[in-house]
Amino acid sequence: MSRFAFAAVLGATAMASADFAGASFTEEVINPGEVTYKIFLNYTNPLDKQLAVSGNANYSALQLTASSSLIQKHLVPAVPADVPGPLALPGDSWVTIGEGIANGGETQFSPGFLEGQGDSFGALISGDGFLQADNGGYFDSNPSTSVEGTSILIAQFTFAEGSTWTYTGTTDFNAGGTDLTNAAFSVSNIPAPGALALLGLAGLGRRRRG
Repeated sequence: MSRFAFAAVLGATAMASADFAGASFTEEVINPGEVTYKIFLNYTNPLDKQLAVSGNANYSALQLTASSSLIQKHLVPAVPADVPGPLALPGDSWVTIGEGIANGGETQFSPGFLEGQGDSFGALISGDGFLQADNGGYFDSNPSTSVEGTSILIAQFTFAEGSTWTYTGTTDFNAGGTDLTNAAFSVSNIPAPGALALLGLAGLGRRRRG
């Protein structure tokens, strides 16, 4: 997908699709004291094709907020590794459209993406968060090998154990492989208030039994 085509995707306004089933994450400990999270967008139609992940004022800003800084695991510390590739070591933090180094290599950023938000080495996926409010994001630059399915990897973030984070944005995809569709997503490792209340009641029950 050319940058001009991606601009058309960003500028489009489409109805939200029933195909989109929200965002989710997995977590694992690759290095002691750190937790690595993988973020997925989920769909009900296996033919849905992921085009981009963006900030779109009509749906949602693309934003990561966290209680601590992202952990970087670069083969060459002074060289950014914002997408999966040979410079990104296990447990690195990056964004992508799809699994694997091949898809990481085809993930590109729109012009001006996260402008002025990089670290001293130029890494954009860094610090304790980032924000693209509108008209920008990351996209699949080779739609001839489009990423499709019911669960599509869009990011990997590693934080110190105990950190909390929230990731929001707009998914831009072809519903059923054809219709351009947008939808807002939000995913977080912070328990919802109802879940916290249940945990509190469970803890109270355990104390009473003791």
